[in-house]
Amino acid sequence: VFELREVTLRHGERFFLFSDGLIEAGGNRESGLACAQAACSAHRESSLAETVEAVVGKTLADYQPVDDVLLMGVQV
Repeated sequence: VFELREVTLRHGERFFLFSDGLIEAGGNRESGLACAQAACSAHRESSLAETVEAVVGKTLADYQPVDDVLLMGVQV
């Protein structure tokens, strides 16, 4: 089920789009999402490319993905 959501972003703000393979790699969607969110917050001052690499690295650190993994960062 998908919802339409409208968000106003200001210059410099970021958002991330990801596939379920990123957050389900450890078998627990909730903990995978929490890990990705924490990594995004921890790298808030890094470049967008560095943040994307850090989030993927942290979220998949102990897991071998069995599904596609996509994380796309967008900065306004």
